[in-house]
Amino acid sequence: MAEIFAGIESCSFDLVATNPTHFLVVRRKFPLSGVVATLLNLDSAGKIQRQLSGAIVARDDRPDLNSLMDIRNRRIAAPSLEHMGGYRAQVYELHLAGINLPEDIDSLQLIGVHQEAIRAAFARSCLTW
Repeated sequence: MAEIFAGIESCSFDLVATNPTHFLVVRRKFPLSGVVATLLNLDSAGKIQRQLSGAIVARDDRPDLNSLMDIRNRRIAAPSLEHMGGYRAQVYELHLAGINLPEDIDSLQLIGVHQEAIRAAFARSCLTW
């Protein structure tokens, strides 16, 4: 995202294609004209899908991680604070369950992309706590 921020700041782009959360972050930092277009996903019946989802995954050799309540005081890897499907959707569900990040966890490591967050959880040597 740093490259996109730099490009917007230097007026290097005419348009930026991004996700809704990133748009909100960018809009707070820079004066924007608004959204020019958006992509709508349709379900099999041709209706607009209005939901977004994410996942919370744990290794299968961790029987102690079975529910949202088990996340309290754990170490978590996520792509970034700005990823809707890789952080914000999960934080919202955790909040509804009474768990607030970052207060209720041991630590949060921001990895950069979804694939690296998954790799970090499943290949423990990738994490540097």
